[in-house]
Amino acid sequence: LCIYFLISDRFSVGAFVTILNKTNPSLCLGVVMSASHNKICDNGIKITNFSGNMLEMHYENVLEKFVM
Repeated sequence: LCIYFLISDRFSVGAFVTILNKTNPSLCLGVVMSASHNKICDNGIKITNFSGNMLEMHYENVLEKFVM
């Protein structure tokens, strides 16, 4: 998922993760803001799931609609 670093995007991603985390409040999700020396699309906000792995791909469309 490639999201550019707009303030509104960061807020929306934070809100999305907060809502998603309510589905399993005893565990935590993670948010990583990354920057890369590669192409700009490699920069972004990455979300980890309750197991510490990257968030499942089926959330990508939901998150993109939520952010936009």
